[in-house]
Amino acid sequence: MLSTRARHSPEGRGAGRAAALGRRFKNWLSSDLSGGSRGSGGAGAAAPSDRPRRLRDRGYGGVTRMLAVVLLPVALVAAPRRALQVACQWALAARFPTENLAGLTPATRAAFTAARTRALWRDGEVVGLTSGYRDLAEQERLFAEEVRGSGSAAAARARALPPHESRHVAGTALDVRPVAGARWLERHGSRYHLYRMYDNEWWHFEYCPDDPPRRLPHPGMSHSDPSHSE
Repeated sequence: MLSTRARHSPEGRGAGRAAALGRRFKNWLSSDLSGGSRGSGGAGAAAPSDRPRRLRDRGYGGVTRMLAVVLLPVALVAAPRRALQVACQWALAARFPTENLAGLTPATRAAFTAARTRALWRDGEVVGLTSGYRDLAEQERLFAEEVRGSGSAAAARARALPPHESRHVAGTALDVRPVAGARWLERHGSRYHLYRMYDNEWWHFEYCPDDPPRRLPHPGMSHSDPSHSE
């Protein structure tokens, strides 16, 4: 939540306008998609659960870009030197109101912010954050759920890592959405030291400022594992 002072600052007022406009756009888009996605399928048609999702993501992406353009004049007043970034942040906050970048390392957060600002303004792609920093308790809970579901800690490691190994706990891992945004980040993320890490997780990226990492089959596979040597 914004403090009273923050709400009354130029950037705070802009963020409030973004949220209000975002709600209006989302209401309009939801009604439009619900009325326009009832067409019959046919040979080669996408599965019912997949086609509306793709339409929704495409529609939300268009609305988010439109919202960023609408908010750009306000951002120019609030933060003239960072107007593109600020307008992008406001628009993405309206699109992904529950995302939370708190807890990421400053370098990781700066890299991710710069990357998705470029994605939106240059290529018209929206990159949202599903999960960033996790504390020890949350990561332990997620790992325990995977252990219960898979039957063993070894099997669970193909999908999650214990807290002492997780880069989410370190604040340098990002789970992103939607698929199109992840594809953009996979193509362009190296410019910002952001890399997709695993074959089985299209959404998982990490900030690696030193050397580009080699992609692994899954989280439980170590770079030092001789079975995955080049």
